[in-house]
Amino acid sequence: MPGISHTESGLPLVNLAPGDLYVTNSPTVVSTVLGSCVAVCLHSPRHRVGAICHGILPRGRRNDEIDCGRFVDCALEFMLSDLEARFGVGKHDLVVKLFGGARSLPGNRCRLPAINIGASNIVSARETLERHRLRIAAEQVGGGAGCRLVFFTHTGRVLLKRFVDNNGVI
Repeated sequence: MPGISHTESGLPLVNLAPGDLYVTNSPTVVSTVLGSCVAVCLHSPRHRVGAICHGILPRGRRNDEIDCGRFVDCALEFMLSDLEARFGVGKHDLVVKLFGGARSLPGNRCRLPAINIGASNIVSARETLERHRLRIAAEQVGGGAGCRLVFFTHTGRVLLKRFVDNNGVI
């Protein structure tokens, strides 16, 4: 479970760790740092609720609730189900935003190919969202550098700051 502190404005601040997800109807600021991981932000303007996951790997077992947040597909399925069950939020009410999936694991000296977990995470998120007929309203994915993301659950606003990779590329 993510740790909670408070922002200067008094809103709760949640630092979302890799493999965590957060669903709430309370105005909250959620912050996380992404590399090859992806964050999917779900927001219902009508219900003023939000959900975010920090998925590490593309796919997992759907019945594994303990590690569900680690896997992009499972985390999305859980968030969608939880939003509907707890708050009555239908898929048609959601604004979806997708971030992360950087190419952060280069190949090595043994001439093994680069592992692009980031690209696989992006594909998994898009496929899961498409399966639920959800359109992505905004995204900033891929690239060679990670980012810091701040999500305001009650407004759906997302602030993103890209890091510079070793080659000076944002």
